[in-house]
Amino acid sequence: MPFSDEQLRIKAEASASALVSLTAKQREQTPTSTIVGDYNKLRSLVIEAKPELEQLLPPTIEMIEASYSMPVPNARYQDLHAFFSQIAGLLRGGNVTLGPRRV
Repeated sequence: MPFSDEQLRIKAEASASALVSLTAKQREQTPTSTIVGDYNKLRSLVIEAKPELEQLLPPTIEMIEASYSMPVPNARYQDLHAFFSQIAGLLRGGNVTLGPRRV
């Protein structure tokens, strides 16, 4: 059974919010494979629940071969923040926020 739009939106918003606290230097770093896997899974769940959004969703994050180690994500934390925010916006009905909210 697919998750509800609200459950998926809450997951995306919570993930984006967690990334807001990173410093500018940290946002430039390569994310862990765990959070990338979490993002890719959320993206798949959104497609399962709302297939009509597939073309609007940000891309899947691929793992690339690094010459010195195991495969690494082809993204930065700032990309993940934008992607989680875009998914949350689409699930809210189209109000996509690309950056942290300023109060």
